Amino acid sequence: MIVRPVASMPRPVGDLPLVRGHQEPGSSWQAAGAGSTRAGRVSPLSLTAEFSIPGRGRPWSPVSETPRPLMREASPLGEAVSRGSNEPRPGARPDLSRLSIIIPAYNEEEGIGDTVARLRAACPAAEIVVVDDGSTDGTRAIVLRTPDVRLVSHRRNRGYGAAIKTGIRQATRPCVAWYDADGQHDPHDLVAVATPVLADESDVVIGVRGRESTGPLPRLPGKWLLAWVARIVSGEPIPDLNSGLRCFRRDVLRRYLHLLPDGFSASTTSTLMMLKGGHRVGYVPIVARPRLGHSSVKMVSDGLRTLHLIVRIVVLFEAFRVFSVLGLAMLVPGLAYGLAVAVVRGQGFPTLAGTAVIAGLLTFFMGIVADQVVELRKERLEPADPDPRP
Repeated sequence: MIVRPVASMPRPVGDLPLVRGHQEPGSSWQAAGAGSTRAGRVSPLSLTAEFSIPGRGRPWSPVSETPRPLMREASPLGEAVSRGSNEPRPGARPDLSRLSIIIPAYNEEEGIGDTVARLRAACPAAEIVVVDDGSTDGTRAIVLRTPDVRLVSHRRNRGYGAAIKTGIRQATRPCVAWYDADGQHDPHDLVAVATPVLADESDVVIGVRGRESTGPLPRLPGKWLLAWVARIVSGEPIPDLNSGLRCFRRDVLRRYLHLLPDGFSASTTSTLMMLKGGHRVGYVPIVARPRLGHSSVKMVSDGLRTLHLIVRIVVLFEAFRVFSVLGLAMLVPGLAYGLAVAVVRGQGFPTLAGTAVIAGLLTFFMGIVADQVVELRKERLEPADPDPRP
Protein backbone atom coordinates (compact mmCIF):
# COMPACT_ATOMS: atom_id res chain seq x y z
CA MET A 1 0.00 0.00 0.00
CA ILE A 2 1.32 3.43 -0.87
CA VAL A 3 -0.23 6.12 1.30
CA ARG A 4 0.98 9.60 0.47
CA PRO A 5 -0.41 12.63 2.32
CA VAL A 6 -0.18 15.52 -0.09
CA ALA A 7 -0.72 18.23 2.49
CA SER A 8 -1.85 18.59 6.03
CA MET A 9 -5.48 17.76 6.63
CA PRO A 10 -7.74 19.67 9.00
CA ARG A 11 -8.32 17.69 12.16
CA PRO A 12 -11.88 16.68 12.93
CA VAL A 13 -13.57 18.73 15.58
CA GLY A 14 -16.56 18.27 17.79
CA ASP A 15 -18.13 15.07 18.91
CA LEU A 16 -16.74 12.41 16.53
CA PRO A 17 -18.77 9.27 17.30
CA LEU A 18 -22.32 9.19 15.98
CA VAL A 19 -23.47 7.23 19.00
CA ARG A 20 -22.08 6.52 22.39
CA GLY A 21 -19.30 4.03 22.08
CA HIS A 22 -15.67 3.40 22.72
CA GLN A 23 -12.45 3.31 20.75
CA GLU A 24 -9.88 0.63 21.33
CA PRO A 25 -6.28 1.42 20.41
CA GLY A 26 -5.84 1.10 16.66
CA SER A 27 -9.52 0.71 15.94
CA SER A 28 -12.21 2.90 14.44
CA TRP A 29 -15.10 4.36 16.37
CA GLN A 30 -17.66 1.62 16.96
CA ALA A 31 -21.18 2.07 18.18
CA ALA A 32 -22.25 0.26 21.33
CA GLY A 33 -24.00 -2.89 20.23
CA ALA A 34 -22.91 -2.43 16.61
CA GLY A 35 -23.85 -5.99 15.79
CA SER A 36 -27.51 -5.35 16.36
CA THR A 37 -30.03 -3.38 14.34
CA ARG A 38 -30.86 -0.13 16.04
CA ALA A 39 -34.43 0.99 16.40
CA GLY A 40 -34.90 3.56 13.69
CA ARG A 41 -36.64 6.85 14.23
CA VAL A 42 -37.40 9.37 11.52
CA SER A 43 -36.78 12.93 12.57
CA PRO A 44 -39.86 15.15 12.24
CA LEU A 45 -37.72 18.07 11.12
CA SER A 46 -38.83 19.70 7.90
CA LEU A 47 -40.86 16.93 6.31
CA THR A 48 -42.23 17.96 2.92
CA ALA A 49 -45.40 15.93 3.26
CA GLU A 50 -47.09 13.01 4.87
CA PHE A 51 -48.84 10.88 2.34
CA SER A 52 -51.01 7.81 2.48
CA ILE A 53 -49.24 4.55 1.62
CA PRO A 54 -51.60 1.77 0.48
CA GLY A 55 -52.38 -0.56 3.31
CA ARG A 56 -50.85 1.77 5.88
CA GLY A 57 -53.81 4.02 6.61
CA ARG A 58 -51.69 7.13 7.01
CA PRO A 59 -53.22 10.56 6.21
CA TRP A 60 -51.78 13.00 3.71
CA SER A 61 -51.16 16.57 4.72
CA PRO A 62 -48.95 19.24 3.14
CA VAL A 63 -46.19 20.82 5.19
CA SER A 64 -44.49 24.02 4.16
CA GLU A 65 -41.11 23.44 5.77
CA THR A 66 -37.84 22.98 3.89
CA PRO A 67 -37.89 19.46 2.38
CA ARG A 68 -35.90 16.58 3.78
CA PRO A 69 -34.70 13.40 2.08
CA LEU A 70 -36.78 10.30 1.71
CA MET A 71 -36.23 8.34 4.90
CA ARG A 72 -36.68 4.70 5.69
CA GLU A 73 -37.05 3.28 9.16
CA ALA A 74 -34.66 0.65 10.51
CA SER A 75 -36.67 -2.42 9.58
CA PRO A 76 -36.46 -4.71 6.56
CA LEU A 77 -39.89 -3.54 5.38
CA GLY A 78 -39.71 0.09 6.49
CA GLU A 79 -41.61 2.71 4.58
CA ALA A 80 -40.71 6.00 2.95
CA VAL A 81 -42.09 9.05 4.67
CA SER A 82 -40.69 12.07 2.90
CA ARG A 83 -38.95 13.32 -0.19
CA GLY A 84 -36.76 16.39 -0.34
CA SER A 85 -34.47 18.64 -2.29
CA ASN A 86 -30.85 19.62 -1.87
CA GLU A 87 -31.21 23.16 -0.58
CA PRO A 88 -29.56 23.40 2.87
CA ARG A 89 -31.56 24.82 5.76
CA PRO A 90 -30.31 28.19 6.97
CA GLY A 91 -28.34 27.76 10.17
CA ALA A 92 -28.41 23.96 9.88
CA ARG A 93 -25.11 23.39 8.07
CA PRO A 94 -23.90 19.84 8.78
CA ASP A 95 -20.60 19.20 10.53
CA LEU A 96 -18.55 18.13 7.52
CA SER A 97 -15.46 17.63 9.68
CA ARG A 98 -16.99 14.24 10.53
CA LEU A 99 -17.08 13.18 6.87
CA SER A 100 -14.54 11.30 4.75
CA ILE A 101 -15.09 11.45 0.97
CA ILE A 102 -13.79 8.46 -1.00
CA ILE A 103 -12.98 9.09 -4.67
CA PRO A 104 -11.95 5.98 -6.65
CA ALA A 105 -10.04 7.01 -9.77
CA TYR A 106 -8.79 4.99 -12.73
CA ASN A 107 -7.42 6.97 -15.67
CA GLU A 108 -9.48 10.05 -14.79
CA GLU A 109 -6.97 12.78 -15.65
CA GLU A 110 -9.60 14.71 -17.61
CA GLY A 111 -11.88 15.22 -14.62
CA ILE A 112 -10.08 14.50 -11.35
CA GLY A 113 -8.51 17.94 -10.92
CA ASP A 114 -11.74 19.90 -11.35
CA THR A 115 -13.67 17.34 -9.31
CA VAL A 116 -11.38 17.60 -6.29
CA ALA A 117 -11.14 21.41 -6.50
CA ARG A 118 -14.93 21.86 -6.56
CA LEU A 119 -15.34 19.32 -3.79
CA ARG A 120 -12.79 21.02 -1.55
CA ALA A 121 -14.46 24.40 -2.10
CA ALA A 122 -17.87 23.02 -1.08
CA CYS A 123 -16.61 20.80 1.78
CA PRO A 124 -13.54 22.53 3.26
CA ALA A 125 -13.63 20.60 6.54
CA ALA A 126 -14.15 17.13 5.07
CA GLU A 127 -11.41 14.57 4.57
CA ILE A 128 -10.87 13.73 0.89
CA VAL A 129 -9.26 10.38 0.07
CA VAL A 130 -8.44 9.72 -3.59
CA VAL A 131 -7.69 6.07 -4.40
CA ASP A 132 -5.66 5.80 -7.60
CA ASP A 133 -6.58 2.34 -8.89
CA GLY A 134 -3.43 1.71 -10.92
CA SER A 135 -3.95 4.55 -13.39
CA THR A 136 -1.63 4.68 -16.40
CA ASP A 137 -2.30 8.33 -17.28
CA GLY A 138 -1.66 11.52 -15.32
CA THR A 139 -4.31 10.99 -12.63
CA ARG A 140 -1.82 10.38 -9.83
CA ALA A 141 0.34 13.38 -10.74
CA ILE A 142 -2.67 15.70 -10.77
CA VAL A 143 -3.77 14.55 -7.31
CA LEU A 144 -0.23 14.97 -5.96
CA ARG A 145 -0.34 18.64 -6.97
CA THR A 146 -3.67 19.16 -5.19
CA PRO A 147 -3.44 20.43 -1.58
CA ASP A 148 -5.35 18.97 1.37
CA VAL A 149 -6.03 15.62 -0.30
CA ARG A 150 -4.88 12.16 0.77
CA LEU A 151 -3.66 9.92 -2.04
CA VAL A 152 -3.70 6.13 -1.79
CA SER A 153 -2.34 4.18 -4.76
CA HIS A 154 -2.92 0.62 -5.95
CA ARG A 155 0.09 -0.86 -7.73
CA ARG A 156 -2.25 -2.36 -10.33
CA ASN A 157 -5.85 -1.94 -11.43
CA ARG A 158 -8.04 -3.91 -9.03
CA GLY A 159 -11.50 -2.54 -9.73
CA TYR A 160 -13.97 0.07 -8.51
CA GLY A 161 -15.08 -1.93 -5.47
CA ALA A 162 -11.52 -2.66 -4.42
CA ALA A 163 -10.70 1.06 -4.57
CA ILE A 164 -13.79 1.86 -2.49
CA LYS A 165 -12.80 -0.70 0.16
CA THR A 166 -9.25 0.66 0.31
CA GLY A 167 -10.59 4.18 0.77
CA ILE A 168 -12.94 3.12 3.55
CA ARG A 169 -10.09 1.41 5.40
CA GLN A 170 -7.98 4.57 5.08
CA ALA A 171 -10.78 6.95 6.10
CA THR A 172 -10.60 8.40 9.61
CA ARG A 173 -14.00 10.07 10.02
CA PRO A 174 -17.20 8.41 11.37
CA CYS A 175 -19.13 8.93 8.11
CA VAL A 176 -17.93 8.04 4.61
CA ALA A 177 -19.24 9.16 1.23
CA TRP A 178 -18.61 7.68 -2.22
CA TYR A 179 -18.00 10.22 -4.95
CA ASP A 180 -17.18 9.60 -8.63
CA ALA A 181 -14.03 11.14 -10.09
CA ASP A 182 -15.48 11.86 -13.54
CA GLY A 183 -17.05 15.22 -12.69
CA GLN A 184 -20.69 14.15 -13.06
CA HIS A 185 -21.72 15.01 -9.48
CA ASP A 186 -22.46 18.37 -7.86
CA PRO A 187 -20.66 18.87 -4.51
CA HIS A 188 -23.80 20.48 -3.07
CA ASP A 189 -25.66 17.25 -3.81
CA LEU A 190 -23.04 15.47 -1.72
CA VAL A 191 -23.76 17.79 1.21
CA ALA A 192 -27.48 17.05 0.89
CA VAL A 193 -26.84 13.30 0.75
CA ALA A 194 -24.49 13.36 3.75
CA THR A 195 -26.63 15.56 6.01
CA PRO A 196 -29.06 12.87 7.30
CA VAL A 197 -26.18 10.49 8.02
CA LEU A 198 -24.19 13.16 9.84
CA ALA A 199 -27.34 13.94 11.88
CA ASP A 200 -27.73 10.21 12.69
CA GLU A 201 -31.14 10.14 11.01
CA SER A 202 -30.02 7.47 8.52
CA ASP A 203 -27.43 4.71 8.26
CA VAL A 204 -27.09 5.23 4.51
CA VAL A 205 -28.43 7.80 2.04
CA ILE A 206 -28.29 7.23 -1.72
CA GLY A 207 -28.39 9.94 -4.36
CA VAL A 208 -31.17 9.28 -6.88
CA ARG A 209 -30.41 10.45 -10.40
CA GLY A 210 -33.19 11.81 -12.58
CA ARG A 211 -34.36 10.40 -15.90
CA GLU A 212 -32.13 12.85 -17.72
CA SER A 213 -29.13 11.10 -16.10
CA THR A 214 -29.89 7.54 -17.20
CA GLY A 215 -26.74 7.26 -19.32
CA PRO A 216 -26.18 5.82 -22.81
CA LEU A 217 -29.17 4.09 -24.43
CA PRO A 218 -27.41 0.70 -24.92
CA ARG A 219 -27.13 0.36 -21.14
CA LEU A 220 -30.77 1.06 -20.35
CA PRO A 221 -32.17 -2.46 -20.90
CA GLY A 222 -29.51 -3.93 -18.62
CA LYS A 223 -30.18 -1.32 -15.94
CA TRP A 224 -33.91 -1.92 -16.11
CA LEU A 225 -33.38 -5.68 -15.82
CA LEU A 226 -31.10 -5.32 -12.81
CA ALA A 227 -33.51 -2.88 -11.15
CA TRP A 228 -36.42 -5.29 -11.71
CA VAL A 229 -34.47 -8.25 -10.29
CA ALA A 230 -33.31 -6.19 -7.31
CA ARG A 231 -36.88 -5.11 -6.57
CA ILE A 232 -38.09 -8.71 -6.68
CA VAL A 233 -35.37 -10.04 -4.41
CA SER A 234 -35.38 -7.12 -1.96
CA GLY A 235 -39.16 -6.91 -1.71
CA GLU A 236 -39.34 -3.14 -2.15
CA PRO A 237 -38.70 -0.49 -4.82
CA ILE A 238 -35.19 0.95 -5.14
CA PRO A 239 -35.18 4.40 -6.83
CA ASP A 240 -31.53 4.17 -7.94
CA LEU A 241 -29.75 0.85 -7.57
CA ASN A 242 -26.19 1.76 -8.53
CA SER A 243 -25.79 5.49 -7.97
CA GLY A 244 -22.15 6.44 -7.38
CA LEU A 245 -23.06 9.17 -4.87
CA ARG A 246 -23.95 7.79 -1.44
CA CYS A 247 -23.06 8.25 2.22
CA PHE A 248 -22.79 5.68 5.03
CA ARG A 249 -22.14 5.44 8.71
CA ARG A 250 -18.65 4.00 8.60
CA ASP A 251 -19.12 1.55 11.48
CA VAL A 252 -22.18 0.05 9.77
CA LEU A 253 -20.52 -0.28 6.37
CA ARG A 254 -17.35 -1.90 7.72
CA ARG A 255 -19.39 -4.82 9.04
CA TYR A 256 -20.23 -5.75 5.44
CA LEU A 257 -16.98 -4.72 3.78
CA HIS A 258 -15.78 -8.28 3.21
CA LEU A 259 -18.96 -8.97 1.21
CA LEU A 260 -18.42 -6.10 -1.25
CA PRO A 261 -17.11 -7.22 -4.66
CA ASP A 262 -14.06 -5.64 -6.29
CA GLY A 263 -15.87 -4.60 -9.48
CA PHE A 264 -18.46 -2.00 -10.44
CA SER A 265 -21.26 -3.98 -8.79
CA ALA A 266 -20.09 -2.73 -5.37
CA SER A 267 -22.74 0.02 -5.50
CA THR A 268 -25.56 -2.42 -6.25
CA THR A 269 -24.35 -4.88 -3.63
CA SER A 270 -24.06 -2.25 -0.91
CA THR A 271 -27.63 -1.08 -1.58
CA LEU A 272 -29.05 -4.58 -1.21
CA MET A 273 -26.94 -5.32 1.86
CA MET A 274 -28.22 -2.25 3.66
CA LEU A 275 -31.83 -3.03 2.75
CA LYS A 276 -31.67 -6.71 3.62
CA GLY A 277 -29.74 -5.92 6.80
CA GLY A 278 -32.65 -3.82 8.09
CA HIS A 279 -30.72 -0.54 8.22
CA ARG A 280 -32.19 2.92 7.82
CA VAL A 281 -31.90 3.81 4.13
CA GLY A 282 -32.79 7.20 2.69
CA TYR A 283 -32.88 8.67 -0.82
CA VAL A 284 -32.15 12.21 -2.02
CA PRO A 285 -32.72 13.42 -5.61
CA ILE A 286 -29.53 14.57 -7.35
CA VAL A 287 -28.48 15.73 -10.81
CA ALA A 288 -25.72 13.95 -12.73
CA ARG A 289 -23.91 15.71 -15.56
CA PRO A 290 -22.26 13.93 -18.52
CA ARG A 291 -19.00 12.36 -17.38
CA LEU A 292 -15.58 13.65 -18.40
CA GLY A 293 -13.39 11.06 -20.13
CA HIS A 294 -14.23 7.50 -21.06
CA SER A 295 -16.11 4.99 -18.90
CA SER A 296 -14.35 1.73 -17.98
CA VAL A 297 -17.62 -0.12 -17.31
CA LYS A 298 -18.03 -3.32 -19.35
CA MET A 299 -21.76 -3.64 -19.93
CA VAL A 300 -22.12 -7.39 -20.50
CA SER A 301 -19.52 -8.82 -18.12
CA ASP A 302 -20.16 -6.32 -15.30
CA GLY A 303 -23.92 -6.73 -15.72
CA LEU A 304 -23.75 -10.52 -15.46
CA ARG A 305 -21.49 -10.31 -12.42
CA THR A 306 -23.90 -7.86 -10.81
CA LEU A 307 -26.84 -10.18 -11.45
CA HIS A 308 -24.91 -13.06 -9.91
CA LEU A 309 -24.02 -10.98 -6.86
CA ILE A 310 -27.64 -9.88 -6.39
CA VAL A 311 -28.65 -13.52 -6.13
CA ARG A 312 -25.81 -14.21 -3.69
CA ILE A 313 -26.79 -11.31 -1.44
CA VAL A 314 -30.41 -12.39 -1.38
CA VAL A 315 -29.42 -15.97 -0.55
CA LEU A 316 -27.23 -14.60 2.23
CA PHE A 317 -30.07 -12.68 3.88
CA GLU A 318 -33.17 -14.57 2.65
CA ALA A 319 -32.03 -18.16 2.17
CA PHE A 320 -35.30 -19.75 3.31
CA ARG A 321 -37.34 -17.51 1.03
CA VAL A 322 -35.27 -18.48 -2.02
CA PHE A 323 -35.17 -22.23 -1.37
CA SER A 324 -38.78 -22.47 -0.26
CA VAL A 325 -40.01 -20.78 -3.45
CA LEU A 326 -37.89 -23.11 -5.59
CA GLY A 327 -39.03 -26.12 -3.59
CA LEU A 328 -42.70 -25.27 -3.85
CA ALA A 329 -42.30 -24.57 -7.58
CA MET A 330 -41.31 -28.22 -8.01
CA LEU A 331 -43.43 -29.78 -5.28
CA VAL A 332 -46.88 -28.36 -6.12
CA PRO A 333 -46.91 -29.05 -9.90
CA GLY A 334 -45.38 -32.49 -9.38
CA LEU A 335 -47.93 -33.42 -6.74
CA ALA A 336 -50.83 -32.09 -8.81
CA TYR A 337 -49.69 -33.95 -11.92
CA GLY A 338 -49.08 -37.18 -10.02
CA LEU A 339 -52.47 -37.14 -8.29
CA ALA A 340 -54.24 -36.32 -11.54
CA VAL A 341 -52.67 -39.28 -13.29
CA ALA A 342 -53.09 -41.65 -10.35
CA VAL A 343 -56.68 -40.74 -9.43
CA VAL A 344 -58.26 -39.69 -12.71
CA ARG A 345 -56.58 -42.16 -15.05
CA GLY A 346 -55.84 -44.85 -12.48
CA GLN A 347 -52.35 -45.42 -13.90
CA GLY A 348 -50.41 -45.08 -10.66
CA PHE A 349 -48.13 -42.25 -9.55
CA PRO A 350 -45.83 -41.38 -12.49
CA THR A 351 -42.05 -41.40 -12.05
CA LEU A 352 -41.64 -37.83 -13.30
CA ALA A 353 -44.14 -36.53 -10.76
CA GLY A 354 -42.47 -38.48 -7.97
CA THR A 355 -39.08 -37.06 -8.91
CA ALA A 356 -40.47 -33.51 -8.85
CA VAL A 357 -42.09 -34.05 -5.44
CA ILE A 358 -38.90 -35.48 -3.91
CA ALA A 359 -36.76 -32.69 -5.41
CA GLY A 360 -39.18 -30.08 -4.10
CA LEU A 361 -39.15 -31.52 -0.59
CA LEU A 362 -35.35 -31.74 -0.56
CA THR A 363 -35.04 -28.14 -1.75
CA PHE A 364 -37.55 -26.94 0.83
CA PHE A 365 -35.70 -28.63 3.70
CA MET A 366 -32.41 -27.38 2.29
CA GLY A 367 -33.84 -23.89 2.73
CA ILE A 368 -34.44 -24.58 6.42
CA VAL A 369 -30.83 -25.69 6.88
CA ALA A 370 -29.50 -22.77 4.81
CA ASP A 371 -31.52 -20.34 6.91
CA GLN A 372 -29.78 -21.58 10.06
CA VAL A 373 -26.39 -21.23 8.37
CA VAL A 374 -27.29 -17.68 7.35
CA GLU A 375 -28.18 -16.80 10.94
CA LEU A 376 -24.79 -18.08 12.09
CA ARG A 377 -23.04 -16.00 9.42
CA LYS A 378 -24.96 -12.90 10.45
CA GLU A 379 -23.85 -13.37 14.04
CA ARG A 380 -20.24 -13.47 12.86
CA LEU A 381 -20.41 -10.13 11.04
CA GLU A 382 -17.72 -8.08 12.74
CA PRO A 383 -17.56 -4.29 13.10
CA ALA A 384 -14.16 -4.30 11.43
CA ASP A 385 -12.64 -6.24 8.55
CA PRO A 386 -9.14 -7.44 7.68
CA ASP A 387 -6.96 -4.66 6.32
CA PRO A 388 -4.90 -6.16 3.47
CA ARG A 389 -2.44 -3.95 1.65
CA PRO A 390 -3.71 -2.58 -1.67
